[in-house]
Amino acid sequence: VREQYDYVLIDCPPVELVADTQIIEKLADRTVFVVRAGLLERSMLAELEKIYEEKNLPSFQNREKENYIIFVGEYLHEYKDNFLKIFAEAVNSKELKGKGCTLKIVGNKNINQKQTEEFVNDLGICNNVEYINHVPQRKLYELIVNAKAAVLIPGHTALWWTNFAKMVDYIALQVPVLAMVPMTSEARTELIKAGIGIFIDTPQQGVTVIKQVFSEKFPMTANKEYCRRYLASQQTKSFIDIFQKIQ
Repeated sequence: VREQYDYVLIDCPPVELVADTQIIEKLADRTVFVVRAGLLERSMLAELEKIYEEKNLPSFQNREKENYIIFVGEYLHEYKDNFLKIFAEAVNSKELKGKGCTLKIVGNKNINQKQTEEFVNDLGICNNVEYINHVPQRKLYELIVNAKAAVLIPGHTALWWTNFAKMVDYIALQVPVLAMVPMTSEARTELIKAGIGIFIDTPQQGVTVIKQVFSEKFPMTANKEYCRRYLASQQTKSFIDIFQKIQ
């Protein structure tokens, strides 16, 4: 459309809400922020000023991965120590031991520590687990895209029709996902279509793939076109198309 118009405006969702802006910004020549008096927190103005001084939003593409995997949300009681046992065996293996491989658990720090600290201590992985309290959405996206992989562990008995909220962000950001989900499930189907699913169906398989992820020996190519369907802007367009058809 550059050849047809003098100016093209791309309207994006809020910066702190979904990943669209961070991804679309690389196509834009300029970024304009719209703020509302009395609603936007003053702390965000300083963040926007920093972004403006840098001339653009930071790109989340083609970053070098750091040596951690990431779990986002509340670590539920029903998760037990199923994933942590697998993680512990992997990071204590001869291939990974002493290499600083870490699991970052991001969310309500008090809840997550309460649910996991006993397991972490018993498994001897205190130095391999880091708890991070709630962070602004933009910072969360940075943590996700810098990770070797995201972790999705509702378990193999979870409701088959459930798509998990954070999985939507993982797909939109094209981040590999270590997933413990039912064999027949909507979550598994979508992760396969997106080309980012790394499935843990047995403990030994889990140890193997975690070692491969940290060693960057797991071949994976995201289906970028399918992943873009998970951007909020694309989902909004789909809803509009549906509503127009039923009117």
